[in-house]
Amino acid sequence: MHITECITPMIATPMSHKHEDIRREETVNNYIMQDISVPIDAKVDRTQECILCLGGTGLFCTVCGIAVAYIVWLVYAILGMTEVSDKTLTTDHCGSLLWRYVLTMIIMTLIQMRASKPNSDNDNMGATVCSLMFTYVTALGLAIWGAYEIWGRTCTDDLKQYTLYTCAYTMVVYQCVVIGLLTIVVLVFCTGLFASSSESVEVKNDNKLEYSINNDSDSKKSDLLV
Repeated sequence: MHITECITPMIATPMSHKHEDIRREETVNNYIMQDISVPIDAKVDRTQECILCLGGTGLFCTVCGIAVAYIVWLVYAILGMTEVSDKTLTTDHCGSLLWRYVLTMIIMTLIQMRASKPNSDNDNMGATVCSLMFTYVTALGLAIWGAYEIWGRTCTDDLKQYTLYTCAYTMVVYQCVVIGLLTIVVLVFCTGLFASSSESVEVKNDNKLEYSINNDSDSKKSDLLV
């Protein structure tokens, strides 16, 4: 009896150690899987937060830069208008209308800034398209006028000494950039409308085919039953 009692613990002890080792391995694997899955989600969330933060910061800096640039241009345009009169430009510089062009641009930019603010939340797509087209046509016409006043006159070299010439040149370049961006927006908008209309036509055609197939199958079933 004493011998068997001594042998049985020696036999049972290795088996219990094996079970404990297996349980420890399972718990370690579970902890490892948990540690792997949590940081992946955290990295995804951090990446999205970084992208949103960078995008918001870039947009804010762009808007602030445009606002500061417009204020600087407005100040120099006013100083240029006080430097020389419209009568002097029209009589001494081949009838140049550069003074009137800069004044028109000051008024038009202020009107556009006022009109760009949303008046109501019920703006429809038609009003947005009309506003976009009006801005496009206006910018195109003013850019053509400014380009003619800068490069179309025969005595443009004499106008380079005035601050108005630099202000008009800057505004013409700005309008060309705006026209290019508006052209891209219009092309993307028209492409999106064409793609959506083509998709709707395809969906309607598929529905007609499915309806005709279902009608044919129902008629065949009724013929078999008869």
